[in-house]
Formats: sequence, C-alpha cells, structure tokens
Amino acid sequence: MTEFVGYEFLRERWHLPVFPIVRPAQVMPVTRVTAQADKLLVPSGVAPSTNNPLDHVLFALKHEGTNLQVLSGIMPHITTEDIGRAVLIRRSATKRICRTCKTRSSPIR
Repeated sequence: MTEFVGYEFLRERWHLPVFPIVRPAQVMPVTRVTAQADKLLVPSGVAPSTNNPLDHVLFALKHEGTNLQVLSGIMPHITTEDIGRAVLIRRSATKRICRTCKTRSSPIR
C-alpha cells in the first residue's frame, strides 16, 4: 500500500477539494529525500509518524514548498493546542541545542 505524507496525505485524509498534487511525497525505502519527476521519495525516518495534520503541514512546508490551496483547506482542522504543543517542542529543542553549543565553545579572547 502506498503511504503518502505531506500535502497528498492531507488532501486524501480530509477530502480537501483541491487540485491534485503534482509531485506527491511518498514513503519509500530510500536514505534521503529524493525528488523524481512524478513524486518525492521520503525515508520513513523523515516522514511524519502521526496522522496529526500539523505534523504533515510542517513536513510539507519544509520539503514540498507552499501550497496555499491545501494550507487554506486544512487550517480549520488544526487546533490551537496542536500549534502550542509544536511551538513548545521546538522551543525546548532550540534551548537544548543552545546549551550544548555554550558548553562546547571556548571563551572568546
């Protein structure tokens, strides 16, 4: 069975009345995201691991560009709690990275 992610996943799952996705992202046994003429091949480790629409939107924005038709159709299905949770997760990851950089860097003289 074909596992789509990103915009195609959102279009199919929520039956969005949008144009077909020209290059749908598809989970395949590859080692990195690879663009082909008719699809975007995505390793399972990069693909969203949940059916949460925000995870697929963030994936799509990073790897597929901007599709305003899909984004405007899916936004009513994304809760403020999902957005708040995503912001907190990213903020804590950024703080963790910054702390790591500070402990590894030598003082400037």
